[in-house]
Formats: sequence, structure tokens, C-alpha cells
Amino acid sequence: MLDALSPQILSNDIVTIPSTSADLNEDVCQFHYCTIGELATNRHMQDYFRMRKDVFVDQLGWELFIDEDGFEKDEYDTEDAIYVMRSINGETVAGLRLLPTTNRFTDANGIEKSYLLRDSFLGKIENIDKGVCEEEPPTHEQIWEMTRVITSSQPKELKLMMEEVCAFHRAQGGSHYLFHTRKAVARLAVIWGYDMQPLGPLSTFGKGQYQAYKVSVYPSK
Repeated sequence: MLDALSPQILSNDIVTIPSTSADLNEDVCQFHYCTIGELATNRHMQDYFRMRKDVFVDQLGWELFIDEDGFEKDEYDTEDAIYVMRSINGETVAGLRLLPTTNRFTDANGIEKSYLLRDSFLGKIENIDKGVCEEEPPTHEQIWEMTRVITSSQPKELKLMMEEVCAFHRAQGGSHYLFHTRKAVARLAVIWGYDMQPLGPLSTFGKGQYQAYKVSVYPSK
């Protein structure tokens, strides 16, 4: 059971949690936890940042910055962010970014920012409707934001990632995640037992429609 695994914080700021492979045809499945400081040396981090470009820019049509290494990066890739990648037999197949809602930084224009949903509500992000949330999203040490989620089209892949990061957040004393996702993903999460609380209306971004949610890390199933 993923819930029974205890994360170990290593001296080089990487958290590793080996995954069970019983339902993956005996393939070797691992989860890799890293911080932004590992991007220059960690292959799974590099794969993930290139996957972000392939998925969000090339496939979904989002207008995002791409650096000289082919990485999709934004100002929320801060030192407080935690990146979770999953690999099968050494190949990176999924990834996401976690950011505490207590995160604070000053951007290049001297504007204080925090995390995507809150800053969009406050009108601090260009090209994103500030009405994505009906009320100002929370700032609380037990609530983190989940963004830049990449998995395969198979629902079980997303389910594995959800189970993993929810177990991780519970182990840190967390209670909820905030994330902006497609309605179909939210319906799947409800089926899996997650309490999905809408934070605002459906909104269009790129080629799809998305909605902001607050989800408990304690599923009912």
C-alpha cells in the first residue's frame, strides 16, 4: 500500500519513495521527489520539464515560456516547489509540481506573488481570467497547490499519482490540495473517493475548459 510508505528526506533535498509494482506487470516503478536545485543534474527532472513543453505548449496550445534547453519553466518554479516524477524501468512517464500556498516571492517587476490560483484571482497573471475562483484562495500551511500535472491517457496512471502525492502530503501534516483541471478529471477523482470542492466556474484556457478545485488528501475509499 502506498499509504504505508514513509518518505525519507535525504541530505541532497531529494525525497525517494519506492512504489509497489504489483499492478504494473512486475515493472520497476519508482517515484522521484526533487527540488528545483536538482534540475541541472537530475535526468527525471529534465525529462519532466521537457514533457511540460510537449504537453502544455505543443499539444494544448498554451502560450508559455520555453528556455534554451527546451524546458517549459515559469516563475512558480521556486525553491519551495516540490516535483514528483514517476518512472517505469527508468523511463520518466509522469510528473507534477507541488507548491505550498504559503509560498511568497517577488517577481522581476517587484510584484509580490504566491501561487497560481491565488495570483490569478488577484489579477497578477496576464492571460488568465481572474474569475477562475469566486473567492480568494486560501493561504495555509496544510494546503498546497498541485500544477503542471502530466500523466498518460490511462486513468490508472493519474490515480497512482493522486494516491502517491496525497500520501506524501498527509505524511507532512497536510490536509488539501488546490488544482485547476478538466471536468473529466474531477469526475474520476470523485469516483476514486476524493472530495472535490469547486472553487469557481468553468474557464477556457488554451484548447480546453478547466475548473479550480480544493481536494482533500483523505479519500473515502
